[in-house]
Amino acid sequence: GIIVLVLTGVLGYKVVARHRAEAQRVRIQLEHGIQREDRRSQLEASQRLVESYRKRLAPEEEAVWLVRESGRLAREAEIQLSAVNPKRLRQVGGFSQLAVSLHFQTSYHQLGQFLSRIESAEHLLYVDELDFTLVRKPDGSPVAEVKLVVSALYLPPVTR
Repeated sequence: GIIVLVLTGVLGYKVVARHRAEAQRVRIQLEHGIQREDRRSQLEASQRLVESYRKRLAPEEEAVWLVRESGRLAREAEIQLSAVNPKRLRQVGGFSQLAVSLHFQTSYHQLGQFLSRIESAEHLLYVDELDFTLVRKPDGSPVAEVKLVVSALYLPPVTR
């Protein structure tokens, strides 16, 4: 009777120990799974954030896009561009920087409207240079002779 009781106790202890070890292993796997899921969720959130920023960058790497966009914004501000000169593409970090030089004559009010449109454009545009001088038209009214360099950043798609 005692031998059976001792054997039952020893075997029962081994079964319980094995179940405890299995439960510990499952608990560790669950914790690792939860950590992996947390990292996956964080990565997905980061990717969504990057994509929201990417939408604000230039949609093309070609300067022709920036020429069109600058022209559209100038027309909205009722500015007639007298010269539009794309500048050489530059690499800045992992970005490509598009730039265009614009020349025009305008009133201070229209210049303010144009700068406001650049600032609030759908895509992030930057005024890199702004030079202007006051000149007088033949009728004596003042007008600003403006040279403006506008730029935008393009981020190439991520390749995997």
